Amino acid sequence: MLRIIGFFAGLANGLLGTGGGIILVTATKIMGVKPKIAHATALTVILPLCLVSIVMYFKNGHLEVLPAVLVGIGGTLGGFIGAKLLKKTPDTWLKILFGITTIVLGVMMFRR
Repeated sequence: MLRIIGFFAGLANGLLGTGGGIILVTATKIMGVKPKIAHATALTVILPLCLVSIVMYFKNGHLEVLPAVLVGIGGTLGGFIGAKLLKKTPDTWLKILFGITTIVLGVMMFRR
């Protein structure tokens, strides 16, 4: 089951450039994993998925390096702060924030 979940997370990540984490977090929560563990596990799994996708995007000419580096710098700072906040955030709030973020981003994508 975990390999199948990983496959679909990788497929979403490679095809859409996102979504692997949403699949991993949701699937692991359904399997009974605590929210904080689910989020941390998803991030750990996403790293190799992203590395493979980056190489493929670069090889196919679909990557602009400078914007990626600049966004990556901000993302690194945000990731550090987010990881610090994770241990202070109650599981209930984490679920609510994850759900709201997913819904808002989905609506934004459909509107474009």
